[in-house]
Amino acid sequence: MLRLKWMLRLVPSDTHLNRPGLLTLLQAERLRMQRLSLRVEHMNITAGLRRAYHELAMAHMDLKVAEARRISADVQCEAAVRGALVYIEEDYAI
Repeated sequence: MLRLKWMLRLVPSDTHLNRPGLLTLLQAERLRMQRLSLRVEHMNITAGLRRAYHELAMAHMDLKVAEARRISADVQCEAAVRGALVYIEEDYAI
């Protein structure tokens, strides 16, 4: 999230456009349109970044669950080889 903060600073502010006589109306309008275009582009990039981060977090959780299943399966396999596998039927109905 810290990386996104510097990206917000790239979008220029339009506070300097409020002073009369600084820019002609055409230059001011051009800058406003450029700022709007940059804002839309920034929002699209940020949304893509957020989606990619969420997908990475989900993949990381899937990996941790798969590792836990693998450890559990190894323990059960070793118990089955020794003939000590105990099957407990549980009701998982919700």
